[in-house]
Amino acid sequence: MEQFRTRNVRKRQNERIKRIAIMLAILALGAVLVGWFIMKNTAVGGAVFSSSADVPFYKQDAHLSNSKVIVYKKGGNIAAIDAKAKQVFSIGGVSDDAKIYLSESYVGYSVKNSYYIYDLNGKEVCRYETEDTIYDMRLFDGYVVLIKADASGNTFLVLNDFKQAQLFSTGVNVNNLLDYGVVSSSATVWMLSLNTNIPTPLCVFTSYNSSKGSVSSVINIAEQLVEKLLINSDKVYAVGTSNLVTYDLSGKKEQTYLTYGWEVTDWRFVGAKPYFVLIPRTDEPITSVRIRHSDSTEYTFTLQEECDKVIIGNETIYAFNANKVFYTDLKGENIKKADMPFKINGCESVLGGSHILADNGSSYVLLSLK
Repeated sequence: MEQFRTRNVRKRQNERIKRIAIMLAILALGAVLVGWFIMKNTAVGGAVFSSSADVPFYKQDAHLSNSKVIVYKKGGNIAAIDAKAKQVFSIGGVSDDAKIYLSESYVGYSVKNSYYIYDLNGKEVCRYETEDTIYDMRLFDGYVVLIKADASGNTFLVLNDFKQAQLFSTGVNVNNLLDYGVVSSSATVWMLSLNTNIPTPLCVFTSYNSSKGSVSSVINIAEQLVEKLLINSDKVYAVGTSNLVTYDLSGKKEQTYLTYGWEVTDWRFVGAKPYFVLIPRTDEPITSVRIRHSDSTEYTFTLQEECDKVIIGNETIYAFNANKVFYTDLKGENIKKADMPFKINGCESVLGGSHILADNGSSYVLLSLK
């Protein structure tokens, strides 16, 4: 009998020890999960930026960026720097009134009666001189689209190639012109204009077959102002004040997405697939963000703190305020947050979204987001 009681006592003790061990394991697991969550959403200091470099220009200097270089004009020079802020090339003797332009593979500048095109090594590949007055232009790989006026004041939209051959020309009313360009893969010239003869907004997208010299499509975008026109491959994305509308180049409407109350502030094309960043259309600090995916899914999320700028990288959304940067994935799930290495007065995305130019109050600093 005594041995039986002893065995029962030992059995109860073993069960009690087992329960305690299970509870301790659960508590330990909970502590690990809480720690992981805190680490995931806690600042990791200034080390999030893999590189930092001062740049030789500031906000009063005109500058542009593609995925390879940042080009800037300072005084009588146009120069380019790479992702490490190292100078790639410099072009001297440029007049003060020159305007700079940039495509993915070329840089150019225009003055009153001429323009000049260079490759990204600073080698001149094209120059164009005319008796007409050049008002504005756009630079693309292999093409230049410009707005110019003849001696009588007639204005034209003109497509040139880098061999200085004029491929297309049409008269244009510059007072109604909102944007223009060319689809390099097909040499399709396009313009976006505003119809001011009716009481409600009507933006008109017109594309031209440059080889035939004829209109290839007309798209009427009604009841909203188009703030930005994005063309990628054979798709046209009209980013308006109330809708984001997708068309093909023939003018067929494919999709309409309601954006009323929201503003598209950044986008990224991964191949032919677009991702759009939207923030509330208000002057208040940014507290929420919406991500629109190419498959029509969208994710709206609240930021951990009020921010002033939101940009998109290849796989990450970055939200900035003066002291911190917040990382989320493309579905709005928090990845981490980090202290900025210094207080910033704003920033802009450069080099294809892999870097930012951060304003420290007296100069720009190039910070890598990789």
